[in-house]
Amino acid sequence: IRRPGDLQRQRLVQHLGGTGSIRDTAQVTPLFPNVVPTKSVTSPVAGQSYGLAYVDAPFNWTLSLRNSGAGVAQDITVTDTLPENWEYVGAPKISVDGGAPVDFVAPTIATDGNVQTLVWNAKQLSDAAATPLAASGTVVVTFDARPVAAAHTTPGVGIEVHAHTNTLGVTATDTQGSERNASGDYAGDDSTAT
Repeated sequence: IRRPGDLQRQRLVQHLGGTGSIRDTAQVTPLFPNVVPTKSVTSPVAGQSYGLAYVDAPFNWTLSLRNSGAGVAQDITVTDTLPENWEYVGAPKISVDGGAPVDFVAPTIATDGNVQTLVWNAKQLSDAAATPLAASGTVVVTFDARPVAAAHTTPGVGIEVHAHTNTLGVTATDTQGSERNASGDYAGDDSTAT
């Protein structure tokens, strides 16, 4: 038993040189983010990458993020570990894609011994319109911290002998919520500054 139109479909397929099945190929190039953190001193000594800090005086740090990948970074979390015997002071500012810096929220602060770790979570960055971060997009966060009196002893004084190292790390997700693909994480290696 044949249905109406079966013979016409069969003749059309044969006329077009087909076998009755349709096949096609397509090339897919997935686009993934790659958020690279860069930690720096906002006002370094002339010709150097380091700055001079004084006990109990605010010292400004810069956290820069750049999406060097081809895909959108949906969520980003920023973690900044201050040098030992330093404390967060405040004055956080954020700039997105080269825009003018604006006031930013204070981070969550965790303390382990004499070390403070500052965290700006994905919601805080989203609320500041820093995410989603497009390919080639940038985010810059600045804030003040200061060495306390104990920094004279640990890490100590003298940049050449006792560097006060600050470490920046990030996590990032793609638009599907994944933090990695088969090639690795969507976040670059941690960055340090002294």
